[in-house]
Amino acid sequence: CQQYIELLGHRRAELALLQGTLFTPQQALEIGLVNELVNDDDESDDAVERASLAKAKELLTIPHSARVAVKLLTRTPLVTNLTNDRERDVDFFCEFVTQKHVQDTIRNYIEALKLAKKLLAESKKE
Repeated sequence: CQQYIELLGHRRAELALLQGTLFTPQQALEIGLVNELVNDDDESDDAVERASLAKAKELLTIPHSARVAVKLLTRTPLVTNLTNDRERDVDFFCEFVTQKHVQDTIRNYIEALKLAKKLLAESKKE
């Protein structure tokens, strides 16, 4: 969540989380949630795989020591925060998810998914 806040800014992240905002692919690219988009006009089924492999090969051209140094510099504060806050985060999550209204919402969502799956299966039979 902290990276999301750092990426979007506090207010925009708060609103996006509260409203369950689903960003379009172009919006996600513009705000930095994704690094690049794969052309979905590509007829082949392996467009994403090919783009992923191309990016991996590109990243492998960067010296290993440089990749390690950058990861340490950029990820250490996040890992430290996650480690330091682990117990508090687990307590918060457990307290939140066990509330009756949250359980009811989860139950309703699962039931809606089951119904959608059933309706989809029935429509394929026809």
